[in-house]
Amino acid sequence: MRLKSNMLVAFVLSTAPLLPACRGEENSTGGGGQGGAASGQGGAPSSQNGGDNGSGGQGGAANGHGGQGGAANGYGGQGGAANGHGGAGGAGGAECHGTEGGGEAGGLPECNQNPAPAIGDVLDPGEVYLIGDILEASCSYHALTHYSSPFSAVGGFGIIDGTSPIIRPTDGRLVYVNTIDQLDTYYRYPLREFHCDECPYRHDITYECRPLDNDTAISTPPCNPEDGIDFRISPSGDWVYKCIGELNTWHDGSGAGEVDALKYEGLFHLGYEGTVFTRSKIIHLRSGTSFPIVGLPVGQIYTVRAKAPGSFLLALAPDTPMPEGGSTQLWEVDACGTANLLGTYPPLPTGVQPVPQSNHIKLESCGALVQIGWRIHFVPGGDCIVRREVGGVSEIVYDAMDLPTVRLNGASLVTGP
Repeated sequence: MRLKSNMLVAFVLSTAPLLPACRGEENSTGGGGQGGAASGQGGAPSSQNGGDNGSGGQGGAANGHGGQGGAANGYGGQGGAANGHGGAGGAGGAECHGTEGGGEAGGLPECNQNPAPAIGDVLDPGEVYLIGDILEASCSYHALTHYSSPFSAVGGFGIIDGTSPIIRPTDGRLVYVNTIDQLDTYYRYPLREFHCDECPYRHDITYECRPLDNDTAISTPPCNPEDGIDFRISPSGDWVYKCIGELNTWHDGSGAGEVDALKYEGLFHLGYEGTVFTRSKIIHLRSGTSFPIVGLPVGQIYTVRAKAPGSFLLALAPDTPMPEGGSTQLWEVDACGTANLLGTYPPLPTGVQPVPQSNHIKLESCGALVQIGWRIHFVPGGDCIVRREVGGVSEIVYDAMDLPTVRLNGASLVTGP
């Protein structure tokens, strides 16, 4: 397994955050603006706020209301005052908008209209792939394909934990948890790096019954090899993992110890430049700070992926019904926790129902939503995969009735972080 030297612990222990400060951060850096004014002596009007290139403008407010602080590159930092006591100066810049991990909402990359078929084991982390069954195979019966070309596949897995696979962006390798016969010493390392057997898959050859011989075992101390593993990979290739028997302890994949900032986090997603998305906040591992997520409606988060240079994309179904008829929205949450609605996905095609499991719905890097579905009026082989774009179409891109090489039995969708 290829690991980078600047593993996760490196940015946990860094003494200075990589990004400029967000609003509300207690240990911000950069050129701060002037502190708040005394009661009744409000700060400068907004037309005079803000400096250039990290130099904060004048802050100030009256009677406890925080005034507008300085700005960097046109974005206001938070100033403020309280009852005659000068508040903090404006931040030297806005973490959400800088060039080192910020990025404004929107600006999604163009979707790939002609994705390459899966004929090898080095994958595009921005694409979504299908792992399913090949009926003819007996031992390595799981196979991987791109949903748009399901008659071309690669194989050589054991039995995969369908919730686990992640494409490592640094080299395009698929990392997954193997679950077959973990008491057998041959399978004693449940975390594996996928290398295909006889790529691409062929119907006319017999595959050996030792598919893991060339799937690199990844050591995860102190986890018991017989236990399961949960893990996350960041866009830079840094990774963390947890032994299933450990309730709150996440370990740095470089072997440098526990990651305290993640100790009590359940659902989370690793992003760019040491950012972490959780249900309630954005954590910055380098600075040890966090910011509450604001502006995101209550609802079910189907899937999350990191977006360069420092935000997260979310497919979310809000609890409040939407009048335009769609049921799923695309949101972006920036490095400071501010949520912005990018749009609403068109409804699923008529007669198609979604499959609710989290491993059956994923986002492409361009924001397109890919999910496994089934037809309401069930017919044998009536499962399908639907792809939806905000402002675009909702269409069936894989149909089991075509009898493709890779079937949807025990299937899961996989992509990069």
